[in-house]
Amino acid sequence: MKILFIEDRQEAVQGIMDYVEDKGDWDYKNCTFQEAPKELLLYNPDLVVMDWMYDAENTHEGDPIFKALYENDFVPVIVFSAIASTISDDVVSIAEGNPMIEILPKGDEQVVIDKIEQWEPYIQAVKESKKELNSSLLLSAKAMAYYFSINNLDVDIVKYMLRKRIQSAFPKDEEDFFPPAWMEYEYPPISKTLMAADILRKNNNNNCSSIAKATQYCVVLTPSCDMARAKPNKKILVAECKAAKDLYYSSGNMPSGEELHNLVTRYIHTGYNYAKVPLPELPTKIPYMTIDLKSLSLIDLADIALDEQAKEEKAYFRVASMSSPFRESVMWAHMINSCRPGMPDRDVTTWVNNIIL
Repeated sequence: MKILFIEDRQEAVQGIMDYVEDKGDWDYKNCTFQEAPKELLLYNPDLVVMDWMYDAENTHEGDPIFKALYENDFVPVIVFSAIASTISDDVVSIAEGNPMIEILPKGDEQVVIDKIEQWEPYIQAVKESKKELNSSLLLSAKAMAYYFSINNLDVDIVKYMLRKRIQSAFPKDEEDFFPPAWMEYEYPPISKTLMAADILRKNNNNNCSSIAKATQYCVVLTPSCDMARAKPNKKILVAECKAAKDLYYSSGNMPSGEELHNLVTRYIHTGYNYAKVPLPELPTKIPYMTIDLKSLSLIDLADIALDEQAKEEKAYFRVASMSSPFRESVMWAHMINSCRPGMPDRDVTTWVNNIIL
């Protein structure tokens, strides 16, 4: 890992540098505010630890450097400054909205060291993801030769096609890597409008930092496009959630042991058991639970907050979205359940006996 210190008084961060040097396999470099733009480009750091002011007359030397990092080439940043409490509100707002940007008052260097230790595995993940993204962009850009041959091709079309190619070109997971079941969730949600299969939670004005009971959650079934263009007074369809065991539990004869294990495994791989859809746990946010596609209700779109921070005065708030193809799997189960025509009672016993004889 490479750390760039932007600090005109090196002695102010010497303890942190000593810590990095003791790590052995880490590298670091210190530069002044004037040298920072060049060093950020040439050194290509994985983490930036920066001061904010040069002297009493230049108290915002760090502002353009920080914004260039944030807007053009994101790198995890720790602002370590004696004037941390007076940094502009827009910068503070950016830091509050990004868990890998921290503003710390200058003084105790151990606080910065602790933050670096906490971030270490995540910095590595950001570093490798950026490399993979760049490689995917380079590979996808080969299509530009074809786009050149199409006269007057709109820039929005090129951007769209490049994004699709980047997604396809992004390195696939190794065959022996099995991600956790909760990889099917998008948390925090990305979309600025509600989407089909979004997970909602009832707002009981309780502490929402812990998981609630399954019955406090529901899942959106209204198509995404309908909600994107909807007026606030529109009602949307949701399915209630039940306990996880509702996926298989029956009052009749229940299998047990290996037979039950195999049955539940099959339901999870299929994605549903008739009108029951299994959902995995999202640690600290969503419990293991089952969507009951026969327990439906309508709620007002205006009663739903798009995230927990905006939940005041709302009856529900969105906890997470479902990523593809898991979103489509939920909607497929809903279509099968809602579109299946009901059948009248018949003498099926004779029919069955003639099949299995």
